[in-house]
Amino acid sequence: PSSLAAFAVCILMAFSHAFPMRAGERALQTPSQPADSALTAYYKLCKAHRADAEAPAMCDTLFRRAEAARNVRMQAIALCVRLDHFYYKNDRAEILEGVRRVQEFCRRHPKEDLRYFYYFVWSSRLITYYIKQNQSNTAIYETRKMLAEAEDDDYPEGVASCYRMLGNLYLTQGAWRMAYDNFRRQIEVLEHNGIDDLPTQYASLAQCALELDMPDSAFVALQKAASLPKRTTYQEFTVNKGFGLYYIRTENFAEAKKRLEASEELFRRDPSLRFHTAGLSYLRTAYFKASGQYGKALETILETQRDTVIRSSGFNNYALTKE
Repeated sequence: PSSLAAFAVCILMAFSHAFPMRAGERALQTPSQPADSALTAYYKLCKAHRADAEAPAMCDTLFRRAEAARNVRMQAIALCVRLDHFYYKNDRAEILEGVRRVQEFCRRHPKEDLRYFYYFVWSSRLITYYIKQNQSNTAIYETRKMLAEAEDDDYPEGVASCYRMLGNLYLTQGAWRMAYDNFRRQIEVLEHNGIDDLPTQYASLAQCALELDMPDSAFVALQKAASLPKRTTYQEFTVNKGFGLYYIRTENFAEAKKRLEASEELFRRDPSLRFHTAGLSYLRTAYFKASGQYGKALETILETQRDTVIRSSGFNNYALTKE
């Protein structure tokens, strides 16, 4: 692995969301139960303030309002956003409790088909949390449980996310080939079933290919990602970041700088990307280090290390210190 491999593992968690980061938007687009405009507006307010201390109480209010409106999907969304508040703080006890609440709520309403939320919190919150904490054995156990249940449920999004989680677990072990193969399997499931969020997954595949010294394969994956429609600025960022890393690897620093500046502009434009600042920091560090700007590279690493969320993960802190 490259000298940035350990740092890359924790930063790749910016790509680790097995489901698209738009659970709320996806549910709101369901034609069978259009969301009340007032609920939608309050949901967006909750989402915008999910990092704030008052977020849990706001989400509880959203849950009660949705219950009064008999909007079951919005209730599930409220529980997911509440969980997000603790997930980004790496609060293990609250994450476990939040996942339990979401899954129990989903199972109590089988007619609503809330499987999206059920598996979203399992993979993109609980299992991802274990990966970030470097608890690989626990993450593997949970992933295998989830894969079996998703197959029984005949739920391709859940199956695909398990491949994604396995890919990330192999990343933590530096097993780039196995990670690459699992990301590729995930993409096959997503494409076969017409599931969205492929731009981000192709970007992850490309970054893994770069670690395998396969720049041509990485570029093909990035071209595929670039050709697909982007529904979110997060998807735009992951693809842009992938190109930036590709140009760094091929020592095209002029193009790499353009990609870095474009990524920074995305973060200025969209405040919600602040939850993915680790990915931007990784791109900055890689660019500064490869282009010989070691002072700026070190400054970026130290700034990332001071981040509360990053620092609270022992493994991430170790990787940053080593780098």
